[in-house]
Amino acid sequence: GTSKTTHFTVPAGQNLIITAFRITMDTGKTIDVSFKLRENADDTIAPMSPIKTIRDIVGVDAPVAGVSLGNLKFDEKTDIWAIAAASVGTAAVEINYDFVQYAIGS
Repeated sequence: GTSKTTHFTVPAGQNLIITAFRITMDTGKTIDVSFKLRENADDTIAPMSPIKTIRDIVGVDAPVAGVSLGNLKFDEKTDIWAIAAASVGTAAVEINYDFVQYAIGS
């Protein structure tokens, strides 16, 4: 199927905690979602930090809401994104996540 992504980079001097996420998709479609991260997002030449999988959710066929990711904390300059792929054909997918962003040391 076709993949879609969403990205966010934690600003310098900030930390971020994801508290929940929501996934919606076309009725009758099944999707797989993968949440990823890469630290040191401002590194543009090798060696770069590895891409890590935070969580995979396979076979989502109904909207998911208010599911906590365990209050995962991300340091400054970390790229966070989600990838969604329909198992058959294409699907409109929306992924939203709630987070708290705060200054380092506060």
